[in-house]
Amino acid sequence: MTLRLRKRFWVWAPALLYLALITVVSHIRLGTVHLAGLTYGDKIAHGIEYALLCLLVFRVVRIARRPRLRRWAPLAALALASAYGAIDEWHQGFVGRDCDLGDWLADTIGAAAVAVALMVYVELHDHPADTHET
Repeated sequence: MTLRLRKRFWVWAPALLYLALITVVSHIRLGTVHLAGLTYGDKIAHGIEYALLCLLVFRVVRIARRPRLRRWAPLAALALASAYGAIDEWHQGFVGRDCDLGDWLADTIGAAAVAVALMVYVELHDHPADTHET
């Protein structure tokens, strides 16, 4: 395996494994999640879950060769995480769980929080020479 291929594997593997984990957990009937007695513990869990997904997807998009795509990586990661959250919620209706719009909103809000932080990161760390396509 070449060095370049190995690097791509280690960037893609965490995101793909995490997507698989979300899918597996979505098939399990867990009941209500309670985080230290918080009223909205399940929504917080959803937000954290999809915040991490957004970060992992950002890592994947960030290795793109096109600088313009790299610059928009936080928004692409947000869109993909939110879309996967919607698909996951829809899918839960087929496995005996509730399809909850509130859960999807929590997924999207968690991903959006990370996307905003990543946008700041990209703005501070991308150099003008990195943003022009060749």
